[in-house]
Amino acid sequence: MDKSPDPAFLSLKWLKFVRNCLSSGGEGLSPALALYAVDLGDSDKFTGADPSILPSELMSKLSKAEQTRGNEMGSAARRAQWVAARRCELQLREHFAGGEFFRSFSHTDEWAVGVGVLGVRGVGVDLERAARHIAPGVERKILSPAEKPLFENGALSLLQFWGIKEACFKAHPDNEGLVVTQFEVLECRGAERDEDLIEVRCKGPQVALDFRACVFEHAGLQWVFALGLPTGRLPW
Repeated sequence: MDKSPDPAFLSLKWLKFVRNCLSSGGEGLSPALALYAVDLGDSDKFTGADPSILPSELMSKLSKAEQTRGNEMGSAARRAQWVAARRCELQLREHFAGGEFFRSFSHTDEWAVGVGVLGVRGVGVDLERAARHIAPGVERKILSPAEKPLFENGALSLLQFWGIKEACFKAHPDNEGLVVTQFEVLECRGAERDEDLIEVRCKGPQVALDFRACVFEHAGLQWVFALGLPTGRLPW
């Protein structure tokens, strides 16, 4: 059985990634990460039309729209994942203490993660089980012609490509109508002094943004962080 993810380890990874991405070093952006286990018991609290049976410490901090959305989750698993993500969001709100921050969320069947940062609209995170199998041939749908050499020479796996594109999609500040395959990995390298980390430089459609992502494995999961900033602001 895989060990549980370490929030302190992951928070440090997120902090280092944000600081490495910004020429200013990221001071004042206060990057934060929240992690919660998905509890299937939480799904029972959304079985009725009345959301007041949710834990009071959670309900008092959710808007009516958020309560309604929770009730609209179709399955027990989806409801439990939604609750875990909301707990992540509330933890981030407390960290930023009312400041304007931008966030992104992702989850597996067992874990939900949220990342946030002040003053940067383009924030993305993706979480996948590291053992997730992607069928052979899918690369024809996922990869652009320019990306295929990175796959063929083993620089990135299909799962890594997918996670990177998903995180960059989330980091696009106006992604309505876009699809993840429109995001293209331009270059990748191992991060200096961090052997388990791969960093990539990406581009996306319809906006003058550069994207940078990092991907690594921890506790049997693949983690991807991404930032999108105006062209020229992301050092490489």
